[in-house]
Amino acid sequence: MRVLSAIVTMSVAVAPLGAQQRPDTAPASDSILVVRDTLVMRSLSDTVPDSLRFYVAPKLNGRAPAGFANGIWLFEREDLLDTRALSLADLLADVPGVIRLRGGDYGVPETVTAFGLSGGEIRVLWDGFEQIPLDGAVTDLTRVGLGGIERVRVERHAGELRIELTSLRNSDPRPSSLIEAGTGDFNTNFFRGTFIHPRALGGSLGFTLDRVDTNGAGAGGSENGNRTGGWLRYTRHWGDDLALTVEARRMRSSADVTLYPGEGERSDWVVRGSWRPSSSLVVQGYTGGSTLTGLEIDGHLPVDRGRNQHGATADLVLGVVRASAAARLFGGPPAPSKALDLSVVAELPEVGGASVSLSRESWYGEGAVLTRLVAWSRPVAGFSLFGSRVGGRRGVALYPRSPLVSAVPNSGELEASDPEPIPGRRLTDRTSLRIGTTFAWRGSEVSAARVRLETDSLPVLGLPMDRDGVVMPGIERTGFEVTTRLPLSFLLDGLGFTGALTQWDEGARYLPKRAYQVGLVFHNRYLPTGNLEVWGSLGVEGRDPMLVPVGDHALPASALGGTIPVTVPFLQSWYALIQVRIIQLRVFVAWENFTMRRNNQDFPDRTLPVFRAHYGIRWYLWN
Repeated sequence: MRVLSAIVTMSVAVAPLGAQQRPDTAPASDSILVVRDTLVMRSLSDTVPDSLRFYVAPKLNGRAPAGFANGIWLFEREDLLDTRALSLADLLADVPGVIRLRGGDYGVPETVTAFGLSGGEIRVLWDGFEQIPLDGAVTDLTRVGLGGIERVRVERHAGELRIELTSLRNSDPRPSSLIEAGTGDFNTNFFRGTFIHPRALGGSLGFTLDRVDTNGAGAGGSENGNRTGGWLRYTRHWGDDLALTVEARRMRSSADVTLYPGEGERSDWVVRGSWRPSSSLVVQGYTGGSTLTGLEIDGHLPVDRGRNQHGATADLVLGVVRASAAARLFGGPPAPSKALDLSVVAELPEVGGASVSLSRESWYGEGAVLTRLVAWSRPVAGFSLFGSRVGGRRGVALYPRSPLVSAVPNSGELEASDPEPIPGRRLTDRTSLRIGTTFAWRGSEVSAARVRLETDSLPVLGLPMDRDGVVMPGIERTGFEVTTRLPLSFLLDGLGFTGALTQWDEGARYLPKRAYQVGLVFHNRYLPTGNLEVWGSLGVEGRDPMLVPVGDHALPASALGGTIPVTVPFLQSWYALIQVRIIQLRVFVAWENFTMRRNNQDFPDRTLPVFRAHYGIRWYLWN
């Protein structure tokens, strides 16, 4: 694979790696703290050795804070090391109210949803660069890896599920490596190796190799699948206030599943300039592109699509006010021709806070505007109130199936009877009202919200699992959601209880009537140095039966309207995790569906694996 060759070439270009130095043998912590604070470095520039001087690309957070009131969840670098997840979809399933939609095991198309969201309403962004869908109405998360990621931000509300990925940044003057590797049932093997060098080739360098493969557990007893890719980034710094970054990601997925594409590869590249003109403002401009190649199903045209993207972002922090803006231009369908995102947040400790956001898309002459208003109060006697309203429209691309192809006589090649069709589009209206409260006291927290949801239509995802489905009429639903976190230290120091429940008055497509997560969690450090750390979790996740669109792949393309929704049975999976860290070496073992429930499925006849244990290491090293 070309990206792997490029990564290997870049790694050789860097000075040969020295012996792996464990972090506990590094210089005293005081000397490291001096170089981590770039403001201190500037004042002591004459005393800091060149071998310890490094720079970080300008970054500023102008977004709303995380929390149940805002519907925002953050997974920081340490969280990504402490999870049992092997993929982005696995990780997102830990967010209350988020439902995974999987076509099978690893390598098979998958995505996530919440509030019944589907095409055009599930967005993935990577450092501001949007991972626009190239085959369907949502981005296939199988082709979005976690390699080279230090933060995942999830904004979940009734108008949009927004997943923002932030690439690793330099945090220490020394080169470092992170090795994540292991194996498990169904011949599941995984490896993720990341290398960061803050002072390479006159700038900073980072790259990742990422792979998961499995024999699967389909109806035929074996459905081989894999995901293989990488991330490569080089940044040239001019101090801490100006940087130019060249970055690329690639992920190839394949699965031996009848009626699904055999193999597909997504590539994204971006050239990004970042500038901090003042301590309160960071602006960024970028240009890039995305491509998808692969083989379609049922003898249809091979996929070979590419889209360009150009944009600019700005983050502003002025006292209690924070603001963020992003403008994007896209080249060609199925994306909108241009998009604009704006948000402003104000936090007053003695009162509370509020945020307002606006998202506008231009679908080649048709406009779609979505607004969101959120407000929350400061705690009084442990109680705080919050409310939000979402209203407006989102656009969705509607992909027709590719025309049939036939073999060219005596050549073995394929030719198309017609050109590949251009996707259509549709605008969907959504409104919702969410009101709730949070009670926090001595480490305990309970949050609850009442939600009212209304939408004029229900589009499809456009992935192979539901590609032949049709847009369904809208719905009106009322429900509530509850999350809780309770310490149980009176039983065992470090023990706690977590739970989440989402309940609707009636289910709908991609919207089960009830979804829940309940578990015991444990986390504690030992020894005076804290170099022994233990994590543990035991819990269950599940949902009620769910309506999903399923197409009859035997129907010709002209009969797509003949498909009907199908209800899949309730899903339940018991899981567990044990992880131990000794200095910087983590050893873990995880179990999924250990009660061996045999009928878990998100789409009909696409049964998920029955019981899997996987185990491995995560090892952070100085090079």
